[in-house]
Amino acid sequence: MSEYRSDEETVEIIARWWRENGMFLLGTVVLVIAGVLGWNWWQAQSLAQSEGAAELYSAWEQASGDERQALADRLREDYPRSAYRGLIAFDAARRAMDAGDHETARLALEQVLELRLPRQMEDLARIRLARVLLDDDDPEAALAHLDAIVSRGELSLADELRGDALLALGREADALTAYDRALATADSPRPLLDIKRRDLSGRIAGGQQ
Repeated sequence: MSEYRSDEETVEIIARWWRENGMFLLGTVVLVIAGVLGWNWWQAQSLAQSEGAAELYSAWEQASGDERQALADRLREDYPRSAYRGLIAFDAARRAMDAGDHETARLALEQVLELRLPRQMEDLARIRLARVLLDDDDPEAALAHLDAIVSRGELSLADELRGDALLALGREADALTAYDRALATADSPRPLLDIKRRDLSGRIAGGQQ
C-alpha cells in the first residue's frame, strides 16, 4: 500500500473537513469583513462629526448675541461630547469672572469636567476652577481639584495654587513645600511665585526665632 493517500482520499478528507468547519470559517470571514467595514464606517462618522463640530464652533466664534447662543446650543445638542463645547465653556467662565460672577464661572468649569474631554483640557479646567474656589474662600475644595491634576504642563501652576490653598488653611510649611515644587517644575521664570516663596520663607523663619 502506498504511504501516500490517493487523490480520492484527499478529496474526501477536504470535503469532510469543510462539512465540519466550513460554516465556522465562513462566519469568521464574515465577522472580519464586518469588523473592517464597521471600523471604516466609524472613522467616517467620527471625521464627519469632527468637521461638523468645527464648522459650528467657527461660526460661533464669529457670531454675537442671540446667534452666538443659538450656535452654542446647537453644538451642545448635535455634538454633546465635542471638545469644542469645552472651549465654549472656558469662554463662558472667563466672561463670568470678568463680570465678577463666580457662580456662573464655577458652573461653566464644572461642565467641562462633566464632558470627559482630553485630560489636558480637564486639568486646565481644574486649574481655573481652583482659582475660582480660592477667590470664594474655599481652599479645601480647591485642593480636591488640584490633587486630581496629572498633566505635566499644569503641575507647576497646580503646585502654586496648592501653596496658596495651604497657606489659606494656615499650613505654612506645607505651602512652602508646594511653592518649592512649583518653582522646580516651572518651564520658565515665575517671578511672582518666587516672591511668594521668599515672603513665606521669611515669615516661617521669623516665627521660628
